[in-house]
Amino acid sequence: MDELREQLEVGKQAERFRDFMLREPYFANLLERMRVMELQSISDLHPNEKDLFSVHKARMDFIPEILNAIDGDIHAGAEALARINGVLKEGGIL
Repeated sequence: MDELREQLEVGKQAERFRDFMLREPYFANLLERMRVMELQSISDLHPNEKDLFSVHKARMDFIPEILNAIDGDIHAGAEALARINGVLKEGGIL
């Protein structure tokens, strides 16, 4: 039960953070600027700089993962709440 309550708390924090991001666009704009900087770095590379391409591409691809992690924590928190309330039983979906 403690694990579910912890998961619920993380979900609440993620939801508050997402709501903050929607009200205050600084963080979303920062992530977009970082993505554009990586894209610019990629476009400045020479064909023989494949290793650097991989580095910049990985950095660029990681940015959406941050937002996906926030959504995942919100979803996990909602599932924890449902389990705490007895709406969702322990175990898999089957």
